[in-house]
Amino acid sequence: MNINNFIKLYDETQNMEFQKICFDERNIFNSVIYADKKDIVKIKSESELCFNVDREHTNRSKYIFNDLCNGLTIPEFENIKFINNKISQNQNNWYEKTFPLSTILMHTYQHRLIKKKFPNAKNILEIGPGSGYLSILLSRDKKNIFTTDIFQPHYIFQNFIYSICANLNELVENKNFNLNDGAINHIPWWKFRKLKGDEFKIDLVVMNHMIVEMENNSLRKLLNFLSNAIVNNPPIICESLGYFKYNSPEYTFNTLKEFNYSLHFSGGHTKKTAKVYIFKKNLDTKKTKHKKLNKELFRFIPFGKVIHLVLSYSLQEFKNYLNKIYNYKKNKDLKNSVIFKEKNKINYDDLINYYNDNNFNLLSSDEEFHKKLYPNNK
Repeated sequence: MNINNFIKLYDETQNMEFQKICFDERNIFNSVIYADKKDIVKIKSESELCFNVDREHTNRSKYIFNDLCNGLTIPEFENIKFINNKISQNQNNWYEKTFPLSTILMHTYQHRLIKKKFPNAKNILEIGPGSGYLSILLSRDKKNIFTTDIFQPHYIFQNFIYSICANLNELVENKNFNLNDGAINHIPWWKFRKLKGDEFKIDLVVMNHMIVEMENNSLRKLLNFLSNAIVNNPPIICESLGYFKYNSPEYTFNTLKEFNYSLHFSGGHTKKTAKVYIFKKNLDTKKTKHKKLNKELFRFIPFGKVIHLVLSYSLQEFKNYLNKIYNYKKNKDLKNSVIFKEKNKINYDDLINYYNDNNFNLLSSDEEFHKKLYPNNK
């Protein structure tokens, strides 16, 4: 199906499915960030795909390359070339020719994180994949990918980029999941909401740059889905929490705690919202009963009530002191400002020379626009 027909099918089906759910549930399938800009941020034709090639990571290419990745490996550089080559071959109908830089570098960093932290994860669910390059990189590792997004421009671009770079199973059109190595199962929200949890296995959930952007009940619904017997509470990795205008990190962490997910790793950045976080389900649900000092034992002792109060207060203070020591040690272990310390072979100049030699853009349309908002010396 060509992209214009797919846009029409997606929009028509979404509108129809939206009418089938109650008002409260409709909120969780509405992008919080762009709730008041529906007509502005919507792809209406293939020509507009150029505006979704390099999104969400404006002006970060050099920082991502040097500070986070510490250079690229040769296979990583070849993956970038592969995706750019596919885009070059399929953009004749766009308003302008454009290639990803900042976003594809960030997705390369995320790909490396997953390979390092979860090398054996075979079945991966990605929530909100943005421009979609991470899913492609994982599929090239022969991972089974399941991915969903509620934001129409992202979903349309994902359909395009998956179809030209990977083995796409588009579930707007198809009914059954493809569980073969390297397949990307692209799930529209109206099918994702109906999943029972026995359709496929999940070893890892990826939620990059978006978990605090989720509508409050949307996260709860997802966490309920992850608790199904077949899905079996997989770990969650978040490379950055996202834009926290609507939810605070603390609120999101508390929601995760409600579903017994606890923090197992944080690092990669000094800023709280930009760190890499890994949450794992604590499967030991037994609640420890804290025994209090029995008042009855002090009834027949002179000044027993006073002694009981002093001992109770001292015991609580001792517990608080132990907790402070434990939390300090835990936080110290979790803090790691640099994850990839080893210098890689491909440097930033190599990458820029590749873009220049091929007449690829170094700035996205968004970045070009933002340049014009500041004085020339900025």
